[in-house]
Amino acid sequence: MGLSTGLRIGAAITAVSSLAACTSGLFPPDDPPTPKRAGPAPQWSAQTPAGLNRTVVVGRVAVVLTDEAVMGLDVATGRRLWRSPSGDKHVRRVTDEVIVDWRKDDPDGKGPFTVIDPATGRTLWRGESARSLLVTQDAIFVSACDAAEKCATTRHEPRTGEVRWTVPAESSFPDDRIGVRAPLAAPTGDYVPTSAGLGWRPKDRKSPSLWGVRDTRTGRPAPGRAEELGWHQLVVGRTLISTDHDPPEGDERCTVTVQAVDAESGRRMWTRKVFSHRGSDGECEKFLAPLSAGMEFIGADGRVIASTEDGRPQLFDLRTGRTVWRADRPGMPLDGDGRSVLIRDQGDRGELALLDFATGRTRWTAPDPGLEHSSASWRTMVTHGLVAVTGAEGGSPHVLVYRVADGRLLGRFPGWLHGLGDDWAVVGSTRDAPAGRIVVEFIRF
Repeated sequence: MGLSTGLRIGAAITAVSSLAACTSGLFPPDDPPTPKRAGPAPQWSAQTPAGLNRTVVVGRVAVVLTDEAVMGLDVATGRRLWRSPSGDKHVRRVTDEVIVDWRKDDPDGKGPFTVIDPATGRTLWRGESARSLLVTQDAIFVSACDAAEKCATTRHEPRTGEVRWTVPAESSFPDDRIGVRAPLAAPTGDYVPTSAGLGWRPKDRKSPSLWGVRDTRTGRPAPGRAEELGWHQLVVGRTLISTDHDPPEGDERCTVTVQAVDAESGRRMWTRKVFSHRGSDGECEKFLAPLSAGMEFIGADGRVIASTEDGRPQLFDLRTGRTVWRADRPGMPLDGDGRSVLIRDQGDRGELALLDFATGRTRWTAPDPGLEHSSASWRTMVTHGLVAVTGAEGGSPHVLVYRVADGRLLGRFPGWLHGLGDDWAVVGSTRDAPAGRIVVEFIRF
């Protein structure tokens, strides 16, 4: 089951951080001149609290997630429809039908969650003290324990909270996704991964930690177990995928080890090595997708973007353990949507290039946007229709928006990237905003 078009193209990226440690370069002290604006006028603008901001579109509502609240704005006019209090310690996930707001302010990471109707802002139902929670497009999986440490794992229907099944076991759900940008929820597969509650305990501290899966339809644990290699755990079909992005001792390359185990039999299927990109400073990036992309892996349908040993992008199939293609040009993978892959010559500098996801062929290139990817202002997004990149001029950030089809530059907007769709972008700026607020603009192309 794939993501709907409305949610898939409505993926958004954090735009402004309120933490002082992260604001270097975001609010330059000398207040440099605003970069020149070019492109369509905004369809509407609105003020939101400063801090962490993301925007996704669900139907006719622009859902804005801030450090203070989750808000629904009319996507046609920007008029505020509703507001639900939230916080910077909350984990929020958005599906076609609901918004889940999980407050994780307990020292153990557990806390209550609220399920919200994105059309009206109405609370549909609540859950108390979830120890682990995983939201997918049509399920909410909850692990909770009572005061006597009696634990259960339950699958709920998203809108009603109705229990589909429950099992007397604790679960700890990894939330590693391919090609799904937070805060969007991933599709519901045949299995849900968990690293606890499967009836296995290590013999001693030297034994490797294991993880496995439960059948999403019944809660039944599958027999297969895979080693936790210290980085990501995800399920592709009936295959358990574990990754280790720390090169082995003595390995001077940017090696990423990928291991596959059959979920039902526990048979080791294959172990392969791919590579992360090496930056211009000579250090390994380790992550296959930059943190600014908002996803663990760039890709789709069990295929992910990695790098080759000599620094070229490659498409790697997690179902087969084989490389599908290697690009004919070097570059660091930055972003993608399952149809296109955005790369940059050296990650922190150099021209941009958009590759075809299926073949690795270069579609078009664009000049260096002028901002290092390590900057707190750096953001990228790719949808079926648009590519957006944060650039900088004279210390002030601006958002560059390109057309996917031909690389044409459609606009240049002062501020930070909040969200992007097939034919729209949301850009936020502190210009003309009261203290503690930002002005967001919704722009149609």
